[in-house]
Amino acid sequence: MKLNKIKKFTSKIDGCEFDYCINQSTSSHYKILSYRVEGTADWQDFIPNDKRAYSTEQYQEMMDLLEGKVQGTLEGAFITGFHD
Repeated sequence: MKLNKIKKFTSKIDGCEFDYCINQSTSSHYKILSYRVEGTADWQDFIPNDKRAYSTEQYQEMMDLLEGKVQGTLEGAFITGFHD
């Protein structure tokens, strides 16, 4: 099982702070962006083909995280891969 580093990110759009990690699915070549909003314990997956929950700007910011165009700060904790 692969360990993934958790990073912290603060949105430049709305100031929302969240933890995230990017997992590489073992069954496909797709990357999965998993995140949890500050103050919650539940992890969610960002699903690129479902734009309903995001403004245009928020969606682009999440895509930038998924594609590695922007990065958060390393928190130092590890989490086992969700999708192994």
